[in-house]
Amino acid sequence: MDSAQSVSTLKAVRRMVDSTPKLDHFTWNSFQINGDTVSSWHRGKGNIGTSLFTGLGNYSGGNLLVRGHGPLCVFEMVVLFKGKISHSSESFLGRSWSLVLFSHEAVARLDAKGK
Repeated sequence: MDSAQSVSTLKAVRRMVDSTPKLDHFTWNSFQINGDTVSSWHRGKGNIGTSLFTGLGNYSGGNLLVRGHGPLCVFEMVVLFKGKISHSSESFLGRSWSLVLFSHEAVARLDAKGK
């Protein structure tokens, strides 16, 4: 992805968040796009606060698993969870894209000049 595509993607993500009423108080400074990925159990290293997860594409399965919760359907849904809690994803059939928005402590530490 070149820089123009990155800027375009970032603007589209910002529009999605800004147009979703339940996300009025959601803040983020980092995002990750995953293509056809199954995630093993992990915790968001450096993640502070709440994470947003959504699944896009043409697939079945691929639920988000968050320790202490049942499987969470993320297909064309917005799911909020604490990224520091251990989480993974289930296998899926088809083409899957996931979008994760979160706040990373390294970005939060930047001073105004570094941003």
